[in-house]
Amino acid sequence: MSYTAVTVGASGWAGRRDQPLQGALVPLRNANAARFNWLRTPDFSGTIVNNNRVLYKADASSPEAPFAGALVRVHRLSVDGWCAWQGLSDASGYYWPVGLEVGLAYYPVAIDLTGTHECDAAGPVIAVKAD
Repeated sequence: MSYTAVTVGASGWAGRRDQPLQGALVPLRNANAARFNWLRTPDFSGTIVNNNRVLYKADASSPEAPFAGALVRVHRLSVDGWCAWQGLSDASGYYWPVGLEVGLAYYPVAIDLTGTHECDAAGPVIAVKAD
């Protein structure tokens, strides 16, 4: 028995092909169709529970302080570097990414939108299932 699978790449329509149904078919989350595993359904309920705070130091001898309003981008490390989440840090410097694939490694990158401080990356961190 075969079913028709339709895939859409970054440039739009990529065609269709007949294939046997061997598991749950899920839509592509990126344009890299060759590396996507159609035989499993990824769990996109992940988040980062450690190392999820943006801090800065005014100078080398000062203590770290929370950085509010930093743009944080969380990039997937293990497959293609795709930006899986983007948001701003809160008043205490924390950010709460959602929709990450559980068990994969990610690199959070914090960017100062005012241009006062350099951007920095942390990690890698592993996404865990959100409560």
